[in-house]
Amino acid sequence: MPVHDKVERALADAIGLISTRKLRPIPPISIFDYGDLTTDLRQLRAGRVKGKIVLHANPDAPVPVLPRVKHPLTLDPNSIYLLSGGLCGLGRSLAMVLQTKGAR
Repeated sequence: MPVHDKVERALADAIGLISTRKLRPIPPISIFDYGDLTTDLRQLRAGRVKGKIVLHANPDAPVPVLPRVKHPLTLDPNSIYLLSGGLCGLGRSLAMVLQTKGAR
């Protein structure tokens, strides 16, 4: 039996179980916004939240995101860097980047 047939059958079985109420959510369900994720995770770790947790995407709430820390590339001018290939296009661009980062 192809995989898509198995998935289709599994979904049909799950929908049948839900419609006959043989499959129900485990209560209680706590709904949290993504914007309050830090506070919600603290409550979860402290054991103040029981049951299942659902994260809700509220389009009006900001989502806290930490920017990735960029590590600047610095090259040792006393080291040897070997650039193999031509000096056109990509090779020339890479040579210029290496030079601006400290390679000599």
